[in-house]
Amino acid sequence: MTWISALSRWMKESGPKAAPVPNLAGAPDELVAAVQGLASRMGAAEPKLIDAARFAELASLGDPSLVRHVTDTFFSTVPAQVSKLRDAVASGDATAVRGFAHTIKGGAASAGFPAASESAAALEDAARAGEAHRFEALFARLDSALSRTRVAVDDHLG
Repeated sequence: MTWISALSRWMKESGPKAAPVPNLAGAPDELVAAVQGLASRMGAAEPKLIDAARFAELASLGDPSLVRHVTDTFFSTVPAQVSKLRDAVASGDATAVRGFAHTIKGGAASAGFPAASESAAALEDAARAGEAHRFEALFARLDSALSRTRVAVDDHLG
């Protein structure tokens, strides 16, 4: 039995009670693809774009405009970080990739954007592990998460 068939059997047997897909930074690309494919077929949810509980927490601090201020600040500063990150990814500079991804991860988490934060964390982990061959795909995932998050925020806050 191959490790892919064993993993497939295990995930099938686990059914809907299976744990969320683990952070696979450092795993062989073949394993990452297999786990993501199986999780997709099993209906494993991707991280939420917006953390409503975080928005409620910010709103409860007394200023109803705080949520809008935090999201606007994030989306006004993140393009410069993304641009620098894109350059670092293109040059394969793991130290710079790790730093910029870490900054975006923290900002997204603070603002209440789990999908963007988790995507940045995966890129940061790959940089820490020296896995430059994964930078492009992980950057594309982060860029997509940021774009989708922006649309969701605009829809949510009007």
